[in-house]
Amino acid sequence: FAFFAVYDGHQGHLCAEYVAKGLHMRLLKKLTAEKSGSHWQQDANVKACLRSAFEELDEEFLAKYRTSPDGCTAVVALLM
Repeated sequence: FAFFAVYDGHQGHLCAEYVAKGLHMRLLKKLTAEKSGSHWQQDANVKACLRSAFEELDEEFLAKYRTSPDGCTAVVALLM
C-alpha cells in the first residue's frame, strides 16, 4: 500500500491538522484488520473502509471541538 493526501483547512488549521494526524493510522488499522488479500480486490470494500475512517474522524473532531468553525477537505490517493 501507498497513501498520499493533501489536507485543506477551512476557517483555520485545527481540523486539517487533526485529520492529517489521524487518518493514515486509522486507515492502516482498518486495512490490516482484514487478513484476506482478496477482500481488498473489491472496490466496494476499499471505498467502505475509506468512508468509515473519514466519518469516524469527523465525529471525533466535532465531539472534541464543538465550537470550532474549522473544517477540512482532503484529497486522498491510496495505491494498492
